[in-house]
Amino acid sequence: QQDQPFHKHYNLNTLVEDEGISDHKSVYCTLGYNPTVKSKGENYRQVDGFSSLKLREANYTDMTELFMEVDWDMLFDLCTQEGDDSGEKFTELIRLTALQVASIHSNSKKASGKPRDKVLRHLRCRRRKLNKRLSVIMQTGGNWRNLLKVESAISTTTLAIQEHITNKRKEKEQKVVQAVKENPKFFFQSCQKPLQS
Repeated sequence: QQDQPFHKHYNLNTLVEDEGISDHKSVYCTLGYNPTVKSKGENYRQVDGFSSLKLREANYTDMTELFMEVDWDMLFDLCTQEGDDSGEKFTELIRLTALQVASIHSNSKKASGKPRDKVLRHLRCRRRKLNKRLSVIMQTGGNWRNLLKVESAISTTTLAIQEHITNKRKEKEQKVVQAVKENPKFFFQSCQKPLQS
């Protein structure tokens, strides 16, 4: 496994055995850790790319030391043995190695706390597409029936967006009211905090 060569406890032992019953082979894999248990010090995170890392706050001294420990000649020889004459595999291996080193010595960017509303995103995307179609019809001087149809669809989508936002706000208000009914003490404490500070 060349994509995670720097992980402390990452080792994958594989064993391939012939089955006497058929022409199939059995593959046995043994991990060096328990994947169902999260260890406190380790972070098995998925790194999407360099843009998902806080590289301004990275520890470049440790990154440089780790880069110096990599046996680049051995990696190059492995790529050439696999028939990498153009160097594409070795270039990709350099990129993956740099990404792995950067992920070890830098933190991930935190996503926004609010979960995205899929319905609202879909409606807004639909309205953008309809607006583009309307501008094309206006520029090319298209059929007036198509123009009216697109304008009607834009109005319907805008109303759907407004209704969705209103319903979400009402749901949120109902949750707040329910929380206050269940625990009024917490509500009064939260009200008094700005007054005390």
